[in-house]
Formats: sequence, C-alpha cells, structure tokens
Amino acid sequence: MLMDISMPGLNGLEATRQIKERFPEVKVLVLTRHADEEYVFQILRAGASGYVVKKAAPAELILAIQAVCRGDSFLSPSISRPVIEEYIRKAEAMVENSYDRLTDREREVLQLIAEGHSNREIAGLLHVSVKTVENHKASLMDKLHIYGTAELTRYAIRKGVISL
Repeated sequence: MLMDISMPGLNGLEATRQIKERFPEVKVLVLTRHADEEYVFQILRAGASGYVVKKAAPAELILAIQAVCRGDSFLSPSISRPVIEEYIRKAEAMVENSYDRLTDREREVLQLIAEGHSNREIAGLLHVSVKTVENHKASLMDKLHIYGTAELTRYAIRKGVISL
C-alpha cells in the first residue's frame, strides 16, 4: 500500500497503525513531502516498511516498491543519514545513561568480569553464591543492553571501570 502522512480525515500515521493492526501482512510504503526524521521514526514504529520523499526521482520510488515487495525496508537516501545519526545518538545516550542505573554491586561485578574473573571467582571474592553473581550479571546486562562478556569488558574499558 502506498501511503501519505498528510491526508484529510485520518492521517497516514494512524491509518498505517490501523492497517498493520488489522492486516499485519500488508506492506506499507510511505510517499510524502515530509523529510523530517521524527516523521520517519513515527511511521516506522507504526509499521511502515519504507519511506520515500516526494521530491525523489521516479526510479527511487520504483526501487522502494521493489524492496518493500521483497520484504525489505527502504529509506530515501536523502533522509537515511539523519535517521541513522539520530538512531546512533539515541543508542549511545541510552548506553551511557544506563551506567548510572547500575547498583554498586552490579558495578563491582562488572569490574570483576572485565578483569577476567569467572563467576565462581567473583562469588568467592564477594562472599556470595554463584547464583547471586549470575543474577547481578544478568541484571547489569539487561540495564546496559549488552549480552556478552567481551562486550561487557569493552564497555568497562570505555567507561574507565578498568584500564588496559
């Protein structure tokens, strides 16, 4: 389905939400004059598979239709850079602010993991059970959105928790 955001009555954003809710298999491609990345985020969250600005060349619209029909996503190149930059900025801010939400114990566990200690060694050092260490590790991974020991170590180095 080819959809515009600005429509009389029901706007394209709400129409897309309703279409995707009732008919999830329908692919929605937005063709609009709006080049603001906030519109892009909203319409993609609503379920659209692609976003093309009206000032795009006809060949771009054809590529977008083909991509969406294949099950891929498509963003006009003129809006993809700001959208990617905003996504990266928000992702980095989320990870950076997540450290502040760690408890003191989770920070200790992060440091010990980054120093190369096993769960059993950490349990011994902190005088807790291995299961407690595993719970702290799972909690800090959830808060940081990091799901591997190597990634936790890189994060700890970046945050200055440990040094090389």
